[in-house]
Amino acid sequence: MQSVGGYRRIRTLAVEESGEVFLARAEGSSDPPVVVRLVDDDRAEAEVAATTAVASEHVVELLDLFTAPDDRTALVFPRLPGGSLAQLLERRGRLSAGEATTILVGVARGLAALHAAGRTHGSLASRRVHFAEDGTPLLTGLGRSEPGDPTGEAADRVALAAMAAEVLARTDGGAAVAG
Repeated sequence: MQSVGGYRRIRTLAVEESGEVFLARAEGSSDPPVVVRLVDDDRAEAEVAATTAVASEHVVELLDLFTAPDDRTALVFPRLPGGSLAQLLERRGRLSAGEATTILVGVARGLAALHAAGRTHGSLASRRVHFAEDGTPLLTGLGRSEPGDPTGEAADRVALAAMAAEVLARTDGGAAVAG
C-alpha cells in the first residue's frame, strides 16, 4: 500500500504488535512528513480519547484520523525527529543536570495535563517520550490510556518515578540522587 487516506507512504518506521507505523506525506503537499500509525480499534479509541482530551505542549497532538482499507484505524501524528528518550540515553549515555531537568519537568507536565483531563497514560516509559525538533519532550504511545482513576494515576506516578531514576542515574552528579 503506497498511499492510504490521502497520505503517501515514504517508509516503514516500525511494525509492532499493536500495528504498523510509517512516515508519510499528505498527497500533493509539501508540508513536513507525518507519522501514520495503523492500529486496531481498541488501541485507537484509547489514543484518540487521550490526545483529544488534553491540549499540552508535552502530549503529542493527533493531526488526523481515518479508517484504512483493511479496516484498521489510522492515526496521524506530527513527526518527532528527536527520537525517544530511550534512544537518547542509549546514544549519549550521560545527560547534563539541565537536560535531565528539562526532560523530567516536561514529562511531569504532560502527565499532569493528562490526569487533569481525566485520562491516564497507561504505559509510560522512556521509549514513549519523544522529542520535537526544538527538543521539547512529548508523551506518545497513548494506546493504553484509560479514564482516570486513583489506581491508574498512581501507576503512572510509579512509572514516572522509575523514569526519573533512569534519567538521574545517567545524569552528571545524579547517581547520588537516584541511589
